[in-house]
Amino acid sequence: MNAEQEKYILELVTSNEGIRVLKHDMKKYLYVLYTYLCNEQYDECRGYLETLKSENEEALVGEEPDSLHIILKNRKTLCGKAGITFHYNALGNWEKIDAMNLCVLIWNLLDNAIEGERKEEEEKEIQFEISNYKGYLKIEYKNRIHKSVLKDNPIL
Repeated sequence: MNAEQEKYILELVTSNEGIRVLKHDMKKYLYVLYTYLCNEQYDECRGYLETLKSENEEALVGEEPDSLHIILKNRKTLCGKAGITFHYNALGNWEKIDAMNLCVLIWNLLDNAIEGERKEEEEKEIQFEISNYKGYLKIEYKNRIHKSVLKDNPIL
């Protein structure tokens, strides 16, 4: 992993923590709003919502709530600039996996796929899916290759 990747992933993990705190506090926020509404204190409710919105603007307007989705969107943007069609599905639960390790793994897999697709002349496309399957995390991706790696290196 290079320094740029490490810095980017650390920023993602840090921003993800902020969103987790917001989710944790959501029960408290909803209770206060519910109380204002039940007591017909609409101005107070509106003021409280304005305060919440301004304090949490970045989290509310930001990317999806986990680092993996942010990386997938980043790679999709990079693919678009390189003329590569990028389809992805990220379904399931990967909270039990260390976010930093998962991000490094996905980043490297996609960088390899993008590098391979850049060498292609026709129909540049990457398909990526991450999901749960029988209690395991399943990562599947497909991209074209110019020549067979296995044919050139039978040890693999």
